[in-house]
Amino acid sequence: MTAIDFGTERTYDDANFSTVEVFRSEQMKVVCGYFEPGQFIPVHAPSSDVLIDIRSGTGLVRDGDTEHRVGARDVVARFLHHRPV
Repeated sequence: MTAIDFGTERTYDDANFSTVEVFRSEQMKVVCGYFEPGQFIPVHAPSSDVLIDIRSGTGLVRDGDTEHRVGARDVVARFLHHRPV
């Protein structure tokens, strides 16, 4: 099992959001993304499933034409293919 300390992994960049790859296997990659106020990821179509865990602050997540306001302790998941629960 891999334990990740989000505070220790954090890096800062005044101009753009920053990312740190903290784990990789054949099936999965875990990347921590850190944002300062006003920073964002340009709209794109990810080629893999995505899970976003908002640790603090607030933001806006777009999925196509739909916008979702998010805040601390929210989790957003986007799957390439529908996955039954």
